[in-house]
Amino acid sequence: MVFDIPVRNFGPAFQIINLRACKHFASWLGRSPGTVTPDHAKYFQQHLVESRVSICKRTQTMTGVKFLFRVTLRRHDLVAHIFSPTLARLRDQKQKVRELNIPG
Repeated sequence: MVFDIPVRNFGPAFQIINLRACKHFASWLGRSPGTVTPDHAKYFQQHLVESRVSICKRTQTMTGVKFLFRVTLRRHDLVAHIFSPTLARLRDQKQKVRELNIPG
């Protein structure tokens, strides 16, 4: 992962945040992140919510974990199971627009 970040022209702050996020995930998991299932990713997100981590910190952490899954481990199946609050808000907004445009 340390080698994947500079290749993509990300700065040192991005590298520090992602490494910290992956370290947090690996310590919570208690083993190598390469053995993760979709349920582990979901439970880790739930752990962050129950730990009352701010939404900003959760987003940073899960972005780092997603980078680990997608780029370093090439586990695209796991990325699809990670909930994104931003995408959820966009889906809600699109749904509201559809409801307002329904004739009736």
